[in-house]
Amino acid sequence: MSNYLFVCAGNAIRSPFAEEWFRAYTRSRGMRVQVGSAGLYCPERDERWFNRVNVSWLHWADRVIVMEERMLQDIGRWWPQHAYKVVNIDVPDIFSPACPDIEIDNPAADVARRLYDSDGLEIHFGPITFGKILEANLERILLPCDMRR
Repeated sequence: MSNYLFVCAGNAIRSPFAEEWFRAYTRSRGMRVQVGSAGLYCPERDERWFNRVNVSWLHWADRVIVMEERMLQDIGRWWPQHAYKVVNIDVPDIFSPACPDIEIDNPAADVARRLYDSDGLEIHFGPITFGKILEANLERILLPCDMRR
């Protein structure tokens, strides 16, 4: 069984969505994997954030999927022994005013809506879906042993 860790800045939006989407994707194909998510830059003692990247998470993970190039570089600098596990899938922060809107589709949409509503934020829909971004990167995300399924 392989362990996949999705990482974004704060573990509030992108990585939890990716975690849920990937879990549903792999289950629907009978793949036996474990999936988690964490934030790289979230404060240690802020109860809004679910998980923060640490050495335990990195030891657990067989593959670490980050959302931005700077995250790949920072993990490589802070934990060089785990750098070989990291892939960047270039998912922009959907709340950044500089990036295009991204629709977050099922299975994570309901989770997304609950998270957004609890924070009083608004969901923006656009021509690109989060699931399509993840699907387009599956060959880079999946470990060779899991691609055979």
